[in-house]
Amino acid sequence: MDFLLFIDFVSPAEWMILSVIILAMSIMLFGDNFLPLISASTILVAFIDYIGFGIVVQLIVFSLSLIILMIISPMLLNTNTKLLIAEDTIQMVGQSIRLTAIDLKNDARGQAIAKNGKIWNVIHQNSNKLVVNKSYECVSIEGINLIVK
Repeated sequence: MDFLLFIDFVSPAEWMILSVIILAMSIMLFGDNFLPLISASTILVAFIDYIGFGIVVQLIVFSLSLIILMIISPMLLNTNTKLLIAEDTIQMVGQSIRLTAIDLKNDARGQAIAKNGKIWNVIHQNSNKLVVNKSYECVSIEGINLIVK
């Protein structure tokens, strides 16, 4: 009960100072996404305290705002929903790639660059010799290697 009395004596200015301290800790910890949510909830508590509401309302506002922020923050922060570069070997099937290097031990293996700039390991479909700077078509995949013809 003493803790609730202590919270009731905290002024709105002290809540704001606490919010700034929490944000500073978040910045120093690099990459922590939870502390800014606590800071935003603390700002709301400072506002509620400034208006003159009691400790019960402050605790309810803090709890509800923190829960709501935890639910909506991933939606607000994750705006990159469109994938612009093929990241999977399956997406490369049917694509044209240009050979940039040949394996020294096996001339049917090498590295090629796709139109998006990504470098891939390639193997010729019939184990034929690959030629540098020649374009090949990816016909299938084998593990992380592209099979070309």
